[in-house]
Amino acid sequence: MVLVPTASEHIDDLLDRVDGILIPGGGDIDPLRYSDSRHESARGISEERDEFEIEVALRAKTRRMPVFAICRGLQIVNVALGGSLIQDIPTETGSMDHTVIGHAVWDGHQPVRIDAGCRIAEAIRATDIMVNSIHHQAVKELAPGFQAVAWAADGIIEGIEYDDPAWPLLAVQWHPEYLGQNGDLASHALFDWLIEEARVDATV
Repeated sequence: MVLVPTASEHIDDLLDRVDGILIPGGGDIDPLRYSDSRHESARGISEERDEFEIEVALRAKTRRMPVFAICRGLQIVNVALGGSLIQDIPTETGSMDHTVIGHAVWDGHQPVRIDAGCRIAEAIRATDIMVNSIHHQAVKELAPGFQAVAWAADGIIEGIEYDDPAWPLLAVQWHPEYLGQNGDLASHALFDWLIEEARVDATV
């Protein structure tokens, strides 16, 4: 079921019909959402989508619904709960390692280190993997209650999770939907995690 932006009063009705949520990638989040001015590199901003996905993330937390957040999705969850973003990685950090385009999006080209024992590591059964990197924004300040659990070699946060284990959440900065189409087993494991958690949620 695809959830499209809708009025706030109808969001609970939508969430009543699903057992898990995938928050996908996409354009930049309006920096006004985290009290910052818009950088010249900003692209693809949709106030309607921001409003909807932030509200979905907040209600998913309240409901303890399983969430798998990808790229912009990770950023949405962080901003929704009070965090902020690096608006343009090359400008703010000097790193040029995160905006690969073309055929490279289908292959793992960036090493990521993952904390042992976190949900991502448990799902993929690994702590060192190669991922694709297709983003010019990233977490700057973590929202209260979140911790970083995965990092690129340049220190950019590539995965976060919530401190309360009662909320099943996986959030990664890379794009497993592309890697998975190229046979990457770790990527498949992340989606399998969401499916399994949604099954558990459906029986509660």
